[in-house]
Amino acid sequence: MKLCNTLTMKKVISIFLSVLILSTLIACKNENAIVPDEKIKLSLGIMFTTDFIGRIVNDFNELNLNYEIEIKDYFAENGNASITMYNLDLISGNAPDIMLISQDTFMPLRSYFDKGVFIDLYELIDADADINREDFVESIIKAHETNGKLYSISDSVVIQTLTGKTSLVGADMGQTWDEFFAFLDEHPEALPFSPKTSIFSKENFVVQMVLNSLSTFIDEDKNECYFEADEFLKLLEYAWRFPEERRDDNVDVSGFYTEDKLLLLNHFSGFNYLNITGIDVLFKEEITYKGFPVNDGSNGALFLPNARFAITSQTQNIEGAWEFVKFILTDFQNSGWIEKSDFGSDFSVRKDKINRAVVAALGDKDRIFESHGDDYKHEIYIEGIPGFVEAVFPTEEDVQKIIDLVDSTTKIWRQDYYIIWMTIYEELPAYFNGQKTAEDVARIIQSKASIYLAELN
Repeated sequence: MKLCNTLTMKKVISIFLSVLILSTLIACKNENAIVPDEKIKLSLGIMFTTDFIGRIVNDFNELNLNYEIEIKDYFAENGNASITMYNLDLISGNAPDIMLISQDTFMPLRSYFDKGVFIDLYELIDADADINREDFVESIIKAHETNGKLYSISDSVVIQTLTGKTSLVGADMGQTWDEFFAFLDEHPEALPFSPKTSIFSKENFVVQMVLNSLSTFIDEDKNECYFEADEFLKLLEYAWRFPEERRDDNVDVSGFYTEDKLLLLNHFSGFNYLNITGIDVLFKEEITYKGFPVNDGSNGALFLPNARFAITSQTQNIEGAWEFVKFILTDFQNSGWIEKSDFGSDFSVRKDKINRAVVAALGDKDRIFESHGDDYKHEIYIEGIPGFVEAVFPTEEDVQKIIDLVDSTTKIWRQDYYIIWMTIYEELPAYFNGQKTAEDVARIIQSKASIYLAELN
């Protein structure tokens, strides 16, 4: 007992001395640091706000000695005129230093990129000794590029793809349009394209397919569009199977998943057992991440960026703006707030964070059963399936399949050609009402879309 007390006392003294030395070092460091009388203010423009964005800004403002971020919320100030007001700020030279890009608000991103609205972040990465291109997942970074330049970058992404049974769709990722339509003809009740259970209306189905397979219909490099192509005409023909209005009611579709009636449209957000359980319960056998149809039959899956940032060319303080973006890509990625959600996180843009997520996913089962015992039955809820189901934990094969999906995905989901989408919505009713032929409607859409693309440049 006395020996224990002696050791305890020595340990207390040792810890006290360590803390004292550490405090002295920190105090010296802070004395040597040049702290400005007032921080330099930088503006962050946003079209929407979330707790996540607020947390990033608060953490940066607390930790950075030189700069402070102030948020300019365009939507809160201008509502539906948000993009118009942002464009006016660009013209007048009053644009925010940093911009949180929002595709959901239909920002014309390609036009901004081509006109030099934002700085090429590769130049800042290459000039920074603390960070380099090799730190990032190549496929995700490449997908953010425009003509080899990196005008924006995301902290993380979700993957949107079509998933099906390997026995039905084959083992290889990717499908051509002919293969896609052949599958739907053979399986007319294949979700999410089933007229009985789909959330799509006729018009909505066509527009969503164009959005998800954008490269088929718009060539941004050539500034051309192809709405008179056979693929678009076939979409119009297939759309007749859908209802006039979107269905918002909940339908028990569990039977469709096991009866070969499913081509699942899903958002895949990590390696964790929630995703793996959902796939296993719904399909009951080997699956393939097929992707959306593209002309060359390659993987047509899409990255959906979460927080996507760009630095405005007009900024008078590139160094400070880069410190904020760099903070998001480094210090904030490693913060406790992010780390504690590893098992359910999206795909980080950083390789080291992806690797940690893989390790966490493969260790989920051991961690859970270690705290509950071997007889524990871990049940979870899966949307679309009644009740609760027993969790299925990922194997190395499951994880590798997801890694292959990430590595082979090449494009970002885009919604910035707002005028074109609205043109499609406006012209399609004449076709479905029998007033115009598919060819007539396609010709009108082609003409209007071509004019819009020309005006952008």
